[in-house]
Amino acid sequence: MQVNQHERSHAYFIYFTLLFFILGCSFLWVLYSNYPPGWDFRNNIYLPSYLMLQRQSPYNIHVLVDNSNAVWLPMILGIFFPLGYLDLQNASNLWMLFNLLALFALIMIVYGKRKTSLLRFIIVVLFIFLTPSTLSHLNLGQVSILVCLSSVIVIWFDEKLPLWVSGFLLSFALTKPQLVVIFIPAYLFYVLRSRGWRSSLKLGCWILVGLLIFSLPVMLTNTNWFFDFVTNLKTNPVWEHPSIFIVLSSSLNEFMQLMRYSFLAFGLILSLYWLTQSRNKKVLLWILALTTVFSPYIWSWDFVILYPLMIYSMFQMKRAFEDALLFGGYFIIIISFISLKLAGQINDVHFWWVPWSLLSVTFFIQWLSENKKNV
Repeated sequence: MQVNQHERSHAYFIYFTLLFFILGCSFLWVLYSNYPPGWDFRNNIYLPSYLMLQRQSPYNIHVLVDNSNAVWLPMILGIFFPLGYLDLQNASNLWMLFNLLALFALIMIVYGKRKTSLLRFIIVVLFIFLTPSTLSHLNLGQVSILVCLSSVIVIWFDEKLPLWVSGFLLSFALTKPQLVVIFIPAYLFYVLRSRGWRSSLKLGCWILVGLLIFSLPVMLTNTNWFFDFVTNLKTNPVWEHPSIFIVLSSSLNEFMQLMRYSFLAFGLILSLYWLTQSRNKKVLLWILALTTVFSPYIWSWDFVILYPLMIYSMFQMKRAFEDALLFGGYFIIIISFISLKLAGQINDVHFWWVPWSLLSVTFFIQWLSENKKNV
């Protein structure tokens, strides 16, 4: 008994020492790092938050900087507006820290309590942290990792979370609605099938309540915010996205928009059908990942919503042959992704093939694994 207590005390000492070290490094990072603030963080969180605290329209950042728009929905400002009290550098450092912790939390949640080797865990972490989507996301100060983490928490702790918590997490995820445009309807349908229409309706209501509560600080600050927000959306430059529709735009011509939203509708129908065929909530990881090819508006740094499916697959495989195929496939795709970046390909349209490739490799290996189980 005394030995066990001694070992437990020693383990607690190690954990607390490690925690203290991490917190100390984080504190020093926030105070002293001079890593350049991300463009998207500055334009979509920091400057709007600063204007809010001055009781000005948070979407009128043109009074502070030229040639910039704030286009993220107001829920994120209602949560993170205290960052406006800090100077830009410290606020950016803190935001970087939030995203790094969120990415690590994402890995740990999907990892769960699986028994796996330390080597595999390190390889998975390296895969995720060194993928160009992660690096671009962190450099820009994006929010997609937090959106992805919110969605994964809803999936993983589905029946353990009160409906109001799930609703609030999903309302925050709507900060970038193009990332959850398929996932949220699919999750509502999943709740409908597993817990009945009352729970699904309550969840929908809590999502709306969350949207209202998180947006209140913006609404109460300035009455012109909505007009400025709509103006920003209308004047936002038209960029080339890493979408198959951009590649086919010359042949689709005037039908491109129709085809784009028809493809989105097809993705939603496919997701709902998939849920009717399976009650396994891990299907929702696939639905979240499929958004990277079905969403009408996506960027290469938004490919982080593929990570939960990739992480789950990398920890799930048990056979050496399937392991080699999965990790080898991912490795080739990510190295090709990195090589194009290093070669100077900065136009995002050149990376439309990345989610298609990652999804194809994942689907093939999972299909192979299931077929071997049934033999």
